[in-house]
Amino acid sequence: MANICINYIYINSDDKENMQKLYDFLERNNDNRGTLSGFCEAAGLDKENYYLRANVCDLEYNEADDQMYVQVESAWSPALKLIRDIAEKFVPDCDVIYSSEECGNGIYYTNDPIYFGKYYIDVWNEDVLPIKIESLFDAEPSNVADYLQKLLKTDVSDIDTLLTMLCKSDFDDGISINAWCEKSIDEAED
Repeated sequence: MANICINYIYINSDDKENMQKLYDFLERNNDNRGTLSGFCEAAGLDKENYYLRANVCDLEYNEADDQMYVQVESAWSPALKLIRDIAEKFVPDCDVIYSSEECGNGIYYTNDPIYFGKYYIDVWNEDVLPIKIESLFDAEPSNVADYLQKLLKTDVSDIDTLLTMLCKSDFDDGISINAWCEKSIDEAED
């Protein structure tokens, strides 16, 4: 069984007419978790150029915000290029922003400036944690250090040292904290 990589893709453009055409295309070809292979065929793009072991599992278009959201679940690594290329085919002036996370392979990639320099806190078993820590996509370094100092009962302030200490602790069975890594879509999928 593959580890699942969650890809959060935002397509932004004020070209409402072409955004609607893009949404209609994606909706029409998304037969309840449509595979990227099906989208590739429908768009007339060459399958050899894309990582297709993935499904679209959520699709939303907010016309008022000029934004479309596509969530893709892929095996092991990001699957972003096809959605970007289809978006650019319909809406040439669009911006495609993403974040991808797959904890088993240590993938925390983004091209979204709001995450640069921040951390992803993933809490999956609160029972092993003696303090309340919530999952956060955009934790500031100072918050991460504060949480880890309390959790590990230490005065150490260096985040890298604190993260190493976390990995060696029993708390590692309930929480993962990772820095977002800035990568373009092409870099993330290679």
